[in-house]
Amino acid sequence: MVAGTFIAFSPSLVNASQIGSIDHHFLEPALLLGLMGSVVLLVRAGSSRALLGSAALVATALLACVFVQVALILAAAVAILAILLAGDGVARLHAAASAAFAMPAAAVMAYRLTRPPLYPDDQWHLGYPHFAALLGGAVTCALMAWVSRRGESRGPARGPARGLAILLSVAGGSAAAAAVPGALEAFSSGSGFLGGDPWFSTIVEFRPLFFDPEANAWEDFRVVGGAVFLVGPLFVLATKRRDKDGQVVAVFALAYCFAALSTKRFVIPLAGPLAVVAGVCVAGWLDGGRRRLALAAALLAVGPSLYECGRLLKNPSPVLTRGAGAMLRAAYRLREIDGGRHGRILAPWDWGHLLSFTSASPVIVDGFGTMGGLGVFEGAQSAPFLVREEAFADYCRRNGIRFVVVDNPFLRLPGSANCFGVPSSHYLRPSGEAGGSFVITRLMQVSFWWRAYYDKGRARPERGARGAPFRFFRLVYSDPQMSWAPSPFGGPMVQVWELIRSPEQVEP
Repeated sequence: MVAGTFIAFSPSLVNASQIGSIDHHFLEPALLLGLMGSVVLLVRAGSSRALLGSAALVATALLACVFVQVALILAAAVAILAILLAGDGVARLHAAASAAFAMPAAAVMAYRLTRPPLYPDDQWHLGYPHFAALLGGAVTCALMAWVSRRGESRGPARGPARGLAILLSVAGGSAAAAAVPGALEAFSSGSGFLGGDPWFSTIVEFRPLFFDPEANAWEDFRVVGGAVFLVGPLFVLATKRRDKDGQVVAVFALAYCFAALSTKRFVIPLAGPLAVVAGVCVAGWLDGGRRRLALAAALLAVGPSLYECGRLLKNPSPVLTRGAGAMLRAAYRLREIDGGRHGRILAPWDWGHLLSFTSASPVIVDGFGTMGGLGVFEGAQSAPFLVREEAFADYCRRNGIRFVVVDNPFLRLPGSANCFGVPSSHYLRPSGEAGGSFVITRLMQVSFWWRAYYDKGRARPERGARGAPFRFFRLVYSDPQMSWAPSPFGGPMVQVWELIRSPEQVEP
């Protein structure tokens, strides 16, 4: 009951499952639970028949994970760790685990071989890098089975000997994965999912749990749930008692706890293992006659989540977020003007899906960010900062862009600059004076973005050559709704600029 209550009222899962926000995210706890449960069955299997059945379940769970969400390849790595720690050096168990990883590896390879010739091979698209990771898991378990079989006459390896066997097996599996062309580059790029990626650092859900200077640690605690404090005790007790089931559950929970510390994105799948941790701890203490401890654990596990869900119900998120109405109006205007017939749209990445769908015109970047290519994404983020209108017009022509959608640069500037690795202080910084005022640098004031939004492309003679009137762009839409930027940085929520064929087309 405690486990069910925890996962039913997990704030992160409730948020991911609400109408209008449903994505593959809400499936992640179930997928992770499926993999964790199949690994539990594998390590406790006694007969050959049970081993075969549980290995098939592990293979099926791995396939479901990577085909629904490629980021769940992390779960495959956690499964390997759990099998190595809880497998107790049993050769046939590790051999079955090797087969369980080899089957989805073969399926992923078959899938990749049927893709079109220009299909990308990176961390975002299921293919060779994910095949490499699963192959590495299969080789790791196979090596562990070989080492265990050689030592069966002397009994299961313990202590340093077992630790050395695990390290050698992992090293061999890692070498096999790295041998796949392009795998190392994809692994390196994919590690940005755990922190350090400039684009991810601008998104709230990819910021660290508890250590985000812009967030509230108490709110983070309510979102993740009190069961996080039960993971450590479960791991210690399971290891001490050599409880294989408890070890597997604790390893999955611990791994995703550490992942969530680097990025809140992992809080959603973490809800599944934490629910099981809460249930196992409460049930174990009840069976041991420690009712007060069990009651305290139950309250700790579900109390913060129930409180946070109650708060969310009282203050639900708006159907349309701030700024969505203005973007919708801009999209409808774009549909009237062009309707997807003559060009692409350069717009803020977080509004890309809305603009593309509603205007019927393709966008350069959208909510998938760097998935379309790191160079494409960084180019789209940095282009509006160009100081020469001609250079920006040339960028638009080379990329088939006809329309440029801009919003208030004062509000978006810090995040946009960080997306392509430039400190926002190059463009905007606090003045240091009382009242919290800001200094807009000259570099920002002469950028296309600033001049389009605030100067409307008009001449600014005091800026010399960089203050010349626009010759290649004209304003075709300015939203009537005003942004929430403080004075004197206010302005319309959205503007739409059109690239023209010749300077003579500019309307006075």
